[in-house]
Amino acid sequence: ACFWALRILRGCPRPDEVISSCVAAFQEEYDDVEVTETGGSLAEMPAVCRELDFSCFELLNSVSLSSVRSSTMTLLAWWQGTDHELQSLRPILERITQSVRMLELL
Repeated sequence: ACFWALRILRGCPRPDEVISSCVAAFQEEYDDVEVTETGGSLAEMPAVCRELDFSCFELLNSVSLSSVRSSTMTLLAWWQGTDHELQSLRPILERITQSVRMLELL
């Protein structure tokens, strides 16, 4: 099943560390993870981004990870789906990611 998620990390870890940790978790779980460094933004800020491709139960799966940090939090946006789901849903998931905004509350 295709999904989109947003994690708010209050400890403010560095975005490159967040992404590296996620990539390592996928590589530990699946044998054939292909990782591509991509450019992009999240919450209207330049983000650390990776796309992952791997197979599971003979289905090609794709993952998009994006992370940014402010003075109060780090965000991780993550979507995942199979190749047949993403044919129609990828543009929607990308628009959801681009719609994220970060408001600093005092």
